[in-house]
Amino acid sequence: MPKQWLLEGYVGDSDRIQRIAITQFPCIVGRVNESGFPVPKGDVSRKHAEIIVSGDALVVNDLGSTNGTFVNRNRISSPTTVDHGDVLHFGSNEYRLIAEGGVDTEEEGEETTTFAAVENLSDRLPTGLRELQQMIDQRAVTAHFQAITRVTGTPVAYEILGRGAFDGLPPAPWPLFQIAESGGLDVALSELFREVGIQEAVAQAPGATIFVNTHPAELKDMRRLMMGLEKTMSTLRPHKLVLEIHEDGVSNLKAMQALHMDLKALNIGLAYDDFGAGQSRLQEMVDVPPDYVKFDMSLIRDIDTATAAKREMIQSLVTFSKNTGIITLAEGVETQAELDACADMGFELIQGWIFGKPKPNIYD
Repeated sequence: MPKQWLLEGYVGDSDRIQRIAITQFPCIVGRVNESGFPVPKGDVSRKHAEIIVSGDALVVNDLGSTNGTFVNRNRISSPTTVDHGDVLHFGSNEYRLIAEGGVDTEEEGEETTTFAAVENLSDRLPTGLRELQQMIDQRAVTAHFQAITRVTGTPVAYEILGRGAFDGLPPAPWPLFQIAESGGLDVALSELFREVGIQEAVAQAPGATIFVNTHPAELKDMRRLMMGLEKTMSTLRPHKLVLEIHEDGVSNLKAMQALHMDLKALNIGLAYDDFGAGQSRLQEMVDVPPDYVKFDMSLIRDIDTATAAKREMIQSLVTFSKNTGIITLAEGVETQAELDACADMGFELIQGWIFGKPKPNIYD
């Protein structure tokens, strides 16, 4: 099936990405309406660049424009091959090239008006989408593990923290999810991190309790999420699994109640992650009480020197949680003073650098 090529970007003043098909080749990108791909902006030349087909890929060529053509934020001076996921700038106008229908995972008439040189290119569309798809296809990720301990430092569980392992992409999850979210790969990346992490945890620590993360986008398709968890649990026993959901994802009460029941049927625990990072959802804590609530590090950092009002607020939430039968966990504990304050408030579990940073081998 031949590829359908599109350019996607934030067109005009819209905050939503729009996709525009390239319907003819060669395609002239320029300011005039009769161009194959019109960009009616002041820093785009009348005939700015040309896009032509070259096998299964495309070639973009700057046509002597005033403000330049850029591929993945590098200004080009000669014909340059581009493919699915590459980010193109025509002047300051940003687009990403999209191929549908098959993605391979291996000076005439210029006006005399001059413009200021484009130095700061927009970065609303992260580069690396094609490489990220290859990373997912090749399952080129690994896992780090961070211990969850009692206040004494005794480990009781381990959280899986995914890492990338693909040349040309960062290993840290946050920038990888930035790329993934911009191209609709966020769910696939989250699933891969979880699957590979569980496999490594089972191999390293038979019988351990394992905390795994979800991406908020996964909660939009509960059926897919549960099917994946059912498959996981068929190979995980006798491990105990705890599913972490960011508090921003806890928004649909009926859906959360259904998810909670499905998790219980699979003997999977539920944790509300990063509690207090945004709008703390106390109603959901009452109606859909989790097994664990993880207090965000923004509440825990420097808790020993926090104002009396802040400490009283945190103490009331800890007391409320414990009275509801929820196990309380303090995230991001780094110092002995923070640990002592958390212990005084009644936190049952601790997670933070004071008892070790994330590491690839659980028992190192």
